[in-house]
Amino acid sequence: MADVKHDIVLKYFPDLTAKQIDQFSQLFDLYVFWNAQINVISRKD
Repeated sequence: MADVKHDIVLKYFPDLTAKQIDQFSQLFDLYVFWNAQINVISRKD
């Protein structure tokens, strides 16, 4: 996860474990991948 996104997540969830932070990172990567494939997240909504 990029440092900025990492900092934002920790700002709101400061007690996350290293495993949970890693899971957020993996989730972000999945969103980016699938959004490129099928436009899951539309900026037009």
